[in-house]
Amino acid sequence: MDSLLKEENVKNNSERLKVLAKINSKRKYRAADLIEYILHSSSFVEYVDDDFLKEWVPAETRMGFIRAYNLDIHAILIGIALSIIGIIVVKLIKFIGFIISPSSDDQKSKKD
Repeated sequence: MDSLLKEENVKNNSERLKVLAKINSKRKYRAADLIEYILHSSSFVEYVDDDFLKEWVPAETRMGFIRAYNLDIHAILIGIALSIIGIIVVKLIKFIGFIISPSSDDQKSKKD
């Protein structure tokens, strides 16, 4: 066991696994991509640290909840859509009321 702890290759691999464990291990496809990325890039970079793999961390984990899911944009779009629908409904109600109600000329002729 002591020989494994002293070997440099084992230390580097354990550091790589520690970095992988830090980055969103729930997503299997992302973990597989990270493993492949590290295997190919290990020939170029000797030590893998947090800065090296920062591009693989999803942006939504670094943002607030509202900003990550664009809730402010969705709220504005829903508000605009409801306003337009409300205006159309009010105009239709007025139009239908105008058509259904007898005109003022008809009411005057009935009184005479």
